[in-house]
Amino acid sequence: MDPLTALSVAAAVVQFADFGCRLLRRAYEIYESPKNQSAKNIELSTVSRDLAHLVQDVELKLGENGNETENRNGQGQAQSQEEQYPNEAFMRLCRECRETNGQLQAIIGKLQARGTNRLSLAASSWMVALRQVAAAGDLDRLTERLNQIRQQIMVALLSQLLGEARRSGLDLRQFAHQQASMIATLDRIDQNTKQLSTDVVGLVDMSSSRHRTEANDMVNYVMSDSWDADEYSAPARVDKYRDRALLDRVFQALFFTTMGHREASIPKKYAETFEWIFAEPRKSKDGQPLWSSFPKWLQGDSKDIYWMSGKPGSGKSTLLKFISRDPRLEENLKVWAKGSEVLVASFFSWTAGMDKLQKTHEGLLRTLLLDLFRKKPQLLATAFPARWFLLQSFNGNVKLPPLDFDALMVAFRKLLSAAGDGMKLAFIIDGLDEFDEDHRELIQLLREANTKSGVKVCASSRPWNVFKDEYSKNPMLQLENLTRQDIKLFVKKKLELSPGYQDLVSTSPQAARKILSDIVNKAEGVFLWVSVVSGLLEGSFQEGARITDLQAIVDGLPSEVSELFRYIWDRTSKRFRAEASQYFQVMRACEKLGTNLFGLTLWFGDSDTPADLAAAEVTNEYLTGVAKSLERRLMSRTGGLLELTGDLGGIATMHVDFMHRTANDWVRDNWKSISAATEAGFDEWLWLFKGEALMMLLLSARPPQAGFWARVRTTLNAAYHVSDTDPVKTAILVKTIDRFDRYLMTVARYSHNPDGSYVFAGEGEGKHEWVTTMHWGNVMGKTSQTDDSETIPDTSARLYESMRVHDCVDMLGLAARLAIVPYVRCKAEQSPSRFRQVALSSNILECLVFSEHEHLRAGARLRLLESLLRIDDDRSWADRLRKIKHIAVTHPPFVRESREYFSQVVTIINAHLPVEPVAKRQQPATPDKPGRHPESESGAARKVQKTTEQGKSGPKLGMRLKKLFGRKPR
Repeated sequence: MDPLTALSVAAAVVQFADFGCRLLRRAYEIYESPKNQSAKNIELSTVSRDLAHLVQDVELKLGENGNETENRNGQGQAQSQEEQYPNEAFMRLCRECRETNGQLQAIIGKLQARGTNRLSLAASSWMVALRQVAAAGDLDRLTERLNQIRQQIMVALLSQLLGEARRSGLDLRQFAHQQASMIATLDRIDQNTKQLSTDVVGLVDMSSSRHRTEANDMVNYVMSDSWDADEYSAPARVDKYRDRALLDRVFQALFFTTMGHREASIPKKYAETFEWIFAEPRKSKDGQPLWSSFPKWLQGDSKDIYWMSGKPGSGKSTLLKFISRDPRLEENLKVWAKGSEVLVASFFSWTAGMDKLQKTHEGLLRTLLLDLFRKKPQLLATAFPARWFLLQSFNGNVKLPPLDFDALMVAFRKLLSAAGDGMKLAFIIDGLDEFDEDHRELIQLLREANTKSGVKVCASSRPWNVFKDEYSKNPMLQLENLTRQDIKLFVKKKLELSPGYQDLVSTSPQAARKILSDIVNKAEGVFLWVSVVSGLLEGSFQEGARITDLQAIVDGLPSEVSELFRYIWDRTSKRFRAEASQYFQVMRACEKLGTNLFGLTLWFGDSDTPADLAAAEVTNEYLTGVAKSLERRLMSRTGGLLELTGDLGGIATMHVDFMHRTANDWVRDNWKSISAATEAGFDEWLWLFKGEALMMLLLSARPPQAGFWARVRTTLNAAYHVSDTDPVKTAILVKTIDRFDRYLMTVARYSHNPDGSYVFAGEGEGKHEWVTTMHWGNVMGKTSQTDDSETIPDTSARLYESMRVHDCVDMLGLAARLAIVPYVRCKAEQSPSRFRQVALSSNILECLVFSEHEHLRAGARLRLLESLLRIDDDRSWADRLRKIKHIAVTHPPFVRESREYFSQVVTIINAHLPVEPVAKRQQPATPDKPGRHPESESGAARKVQKTTEQGKSGPKLGMRLKKLFGRKPR
């Protein structure tokens, strides 16, 4: 179907749907018809004929396209797949118009009024007929069906035009403008088609509020379960070059900042220790293989998941990382694929990670989907047909709902179903035991994936019962039973790097061999134990320890990993214990906030780093030195329990993490003794806030990247926790916040585009000039992206809708809103009179009392409110207090905690309000009711007047209809 015919047919369908909706709306108004009821009967007959003509118009225009198609087929020009899909949708919608017309004609027949006067006509036969129609739900069902027809024809039209545009090398917006310009010059085109072509341009441009509303309605429809992508178009084409911006939009929606952190932190050294995994299994003394052949499983049609089991620290993650990056993996899989394309995706879970997505089913799906899309972008249109259709139709200039778990699961299942003869999928999943969610549900998810003929799954875990029950009869291996030779090779190469060990081999080769053998025997197949012990011995070799001393150290080492961590902690220098304890407490603070600790955050947060560190000092040489120094500090202070992970060349992305999950478990179990080593007065929250703030303002890119404002909010949450008992620390906090504020005011000059990018204020035809007059705190509260939900919670938004006190005009207001007590109190104490003047002009008190989920920080808010009101005895803000009290009393809170909170707010305010004169108190109070508008009284008066003019019968009938339909007809 050519674009002009598609527009013509769509215009006819839209006209029919709009006419039908208007007819149904008028069904409620017929009782107000003129006294000559026969005229209304004639009008209904006319309506019936009009509907029939509209349907005939749709069929006629579609028939013309059918004749054209037959002529083309007769000439040997077959329809392409892209042309066939929209035609089928158009024909189905034409049939629906015909069926709907029949139902509308039936309703018109029922509404033929009968009687001798106006009251009897409206209240008797017509009333009974209308009641029957409404009771059957016909009106509602038909209205909904007509709206759906209109939505569906517009989607089908956009799909048709999009296909033509892509074949012409244009985006839909360019093609729609081109078509509208051409149609405007053609005399033979009817006015409805011309108007629709103009409306399509407005829709894809979203040039008016009406078109933006229509676009939002289309998004809601296409993203709903009602829309079937397969009916409207063939699988959309994805061009990884032309569609780069759209692909990035979806990639950004799937991505989370800690994606890949666990895999990057797994040591890559001595990978050759696992070469045996791609060889035939060794055999035991009785001739049985020690493990199931991995190459045989990769090449064969096994329906089972390959399970790699092992004790904590035995090297499961290192093995799976080695497998996932070895080219022999795909070489073996290609034998299984028999010519089909092979795609491999991997996920490494991390229970010690601060981000929940590192250890949940949602994080698993996001990682696997993104991995597959990057390798084959075409799969995106298969997994997310609705999302991709909308992005292409509006060229990315549309806001889509965030990707939740259900949407990810649907997309994942689509890809599983797509696997088969043409494409094979292989998933490498490490650490099933490290997922925080129900392991049985995880097993069910992997089982579902593995049942597909074109899917293979290899997974690792500790030998827990839930996994033994599922996988013990599958192809598998028990890692700690297979790694003796690997551990020996690992230890030998590790020790050979030490000049001290090389000297020992030269002077006492037998003693050196015995030390090596004892280490391997004590390891019991646990790589983590070997790695830690090798690091401990490096220092002794460096110091030139005697053979007897070295042997005593090895003999004294505990064989269990948990006991080894205690051994490490006890061996650390006591002068470093306090600093190590500080590092662990900063890690714990990050865990509470659900964020990762960047290496630079730990460095900048140190008291040795000034809060006014100049950006000019942070050179590449400076950052390289930071990375090396921080690596040394973590080793010497924590004995390697904490380590710097990532590429040393990219210090800005390196983060601090536990050497292993078991190290995190040990620290948590021994927290009391570890935290006791910290000096009194240490504040991990100040360290974290200062470090994060300096890192962001010194190194963040401009414009900021996705998730920037979410990180700002997290950073300010750390500031909220800072204690206000130490004036020195408060001064550092205030200085850092003020600098952070100045930096973010420049960042706020960038505003989001719907596609997630940023535009500088004042550019782009002045679309974003508003941000130049707002404080960045309001941008943080109101800006949202596809992958970042940073809007004010609904409960607060409803409360503030009529008050507008949630907007803050400066940092002081934002600090009050977030209850950062030390900052606000310090500003107030520095200059009480000036502070009061500022507070009155910038809604400080409102920002303090009314905020998002204010009850979560109720104690801090109430203490700060009390202290601010006690600055001195000046009563200059009494009117402001009365306003706050009125709002707190007349706007009922939405949760019980808020009710208790506002009750205490009112008590504090009453204690500080001046006593009113007796005469004034005796005046009757008539406060406006919440939600009452000044024009409501005049509106009521107008309704009374209208009722009087209607006479006696009209209002009664109107009330009867209101009871029947839930509202009074127009």
